[in-house]
Amino acid sequence: MEETLGWLEEKAEERRELFSQLDQAVSAQDTAQVRQLLTSINTTAVDDRTKDEDAVAGRAAEHLAAAARATQERIVARGTAERAASDAFSRVGSILNNLRRGKY
Repeated sequence: MEETLGWLEEKAEERRELFSQLDQAVSAQDTAQVRQLLTSINTTAVDDRTKDEDAVAGRAAEHLAAAARATQERIVARGTAERAASDAFSRVGSILNNLRRGKY
């Protein structure tokens, strides 16, 4: 019985440490670490979370969602810039061709 209690306390300490690390990673805005720890927590400590644990996991999920939105915005902006550059390149090419043909 004492061995079982020791094992349970060890698991509880591991769980506290995981949530502490997750909270620190969120505070540090370390997206890779947040993703790794939240994945680990969601596979090992999804049941019977305390309010504090739920709050930490919620902040971590919000952080990941915000990071995903920011990445999507960068992708869209990059695509827009690439299209604008391509359009400008085409216009310059047309102007050069017209100059060669003596249209100006």
